Amino acid sequence: MSQNEARLTGKERDSESGLDHFGARYMGSSLGRWMSPDPINLTSARLLNPGNTLNKYVYGANNPLKYIDRDGEDITVFYRPSGAGATNFGHIFIAAFNQNTNRVGFLDYYPKSGTDSLGRGPGTFNNGNMQDRAGQADQFATLTIRTTPEQAQKVLDLIDKLKSGSTQDYAALSHNCTTVCEDVLHDLGLDFGDITPDQYWGDLYRRYSQDVQDNPFKAFPFVQAPRQTGRDYGNPRNYGVNFTWLLFQLYLNQNKPQPKATVCTDDHLGNRTCTTQ
Repeated sequence: MSQNEARLTGKERDSESGLDHFGARYMGSSLGRWMSPDPINLTSARLLNPGNTLNKYVYGANNPLKYIDRDGEDITVFYRPSGAGATNFGHIFIAAFNQNTNRVGFLDYYPKSGTDSLGRGPGTFNNGNMQDRAGQADQFATLTIRTTPEQAQKVLDLIDKLKSGSTQDYAALSHNCTTVCEDVLHDLGLDFGDITPDQYWGDLYRRYSQDVQDNPFKAFPFVQAPRQTGRDYGNPRNYGVNFTWLLFQLYLNQNKPQPKATVCTDDHLGNRTCTTQ
């Protein structure tokens, strides 16, 4: 792609049609409109901007200085489907990866010691020990969304801030694993106003999965989002290894205590003194 072909948004312009190619859709910059509608109609974020909900052909909510359409955003959402039993609602947690620093952060929130009949009880974050989660990785479906290092770092900072503060009590219908993750990912457009992991996964799949990129029909709400565990439905970068395994290994290694150096000196009598620094 030559420099002249890259336009304001950094996308390639087709010389014949004059349209900018964004992957899933084409943009007519002279009109300020998409050439096809956004298949996702209603999200909690869009309720704050009804014009963007009603007109699905606009670019960046008619405010391109504030909003941009991304290629696809490295945030990985882990999803364990709900199952049999009245209390098995499934689980959601997230990982953020800054490719510039290889820094990885996990946000994993759950009841500390069970809940009462209304789904309430003390909540807790997994603050460092992700070894068990690494062993359970094949029980989760994942969806990786590519982002810039700057965006990933912002999410990492929010995770650190949230985990270092006071922990709010868990409440199944208002403050749970799904809502906590949504709050952190709000600025990336991953806030759908959902409460349960199943709902959140469905909206996430319909908006960001590679399946929908390949076949927009799968974005419609009546199409059941697949939930095959051990599979990534997004667009992880190719590092030559399983991306989920890489995330856990980077995280576990960065949190290992650093080895201490031992320095030894000899005095003029040949006596050796060693200190650990």
